[in-house]
Amino acid sequence: MTICIAAVCDRARACVVAADREITVGFPINIGFEHHERKIEALSNTCVVLSAGNALVAEEVISRTKRGAVDDDVSHACAAVREVYMGVHMERAEQVILRPRGITLKEFKEFGAQRIPLAIYQQMDQLFFNFTLNTEFLIAGVDASGGHIGWVHYHGVQGGGWLESFDKLGYQAIGTGGSHANILLSLTGQHRELSVPETVFNVYAAKVNAEVAPGVGPSTDMAVITESGTEFLTGDFIERLKNAQGKIKGQSPAAGELEGLFSKRKESRA
Repeated sequence: MTICIAAVCDRARACVVAADREITVGFPINIGFEHHERKIEALSNTCVVLSAGNALVAEEVISRTKRGAVDDDVSHACAAVREVYMGVHMERAEQVILRPRGITLKEFKEFGAQRIPLAIYQQMDQLFFNFTLNTEFLIAGVDASGGHIGWVHYHGVQGGGWLESFDKLGYQAIGTGGSHANILLSLTGQHRELSVPETVFNVYAAKVNAEVAPGVGPSTDMAVITESGTEFLTGDFIERLKNAQGKIKGQSPAAGELEGLFSKRKESRA
């Protein structure tokens, strides 16, 4: 339950990301609330990761990824998040499916088919394929080859996943508000050639559009990533975005108006 958005822009030389602050914690707490910390977390000076789903699982995956060596290559960062997520996924699956039955994953792989009745073995194997942590990640950043977006997820054998690139499309949104945000970005014609100010406005509008979805909070954090680093947009600037959007009532503002608004922002470097 959340919304996380990433979009490539400025001829694939920059990325804009946005997220709410709604946090979901699963069993045994089972609550959702607005947290004081941002969901946009730096993996390097020019690469960030955003997460949707179980906040405790996300924290474990992101913390483990940060403890590893993450360089400025966005594809390496995406692969690192994927590998850590797959590892956490398999650890949890083993703990839930096998350990209560006195079996380790190693034993299941090596001897399961021989020692376990076939019907039960097949059921356990299917449980592994369908086991999910209901958590997903957006990785966005800029490296020597330009701006990139990666989506790390797993929704069971029918849903596919692990790692998909959204460089060609140029944007992706995840969480319960993901479809709402993606539809708005599609309708506004968001693409990689648009300027940073235009994309900031479109991404903000998409985030607002996603607020009708369950579990999406009203608070908004945004950042612009370029080869120079990651700039978090201030609360005052986001408030001016809100006012500008309210005045035009669903229409796109003139390019000059956006440039003027964006040029007056206060900078806050990550």
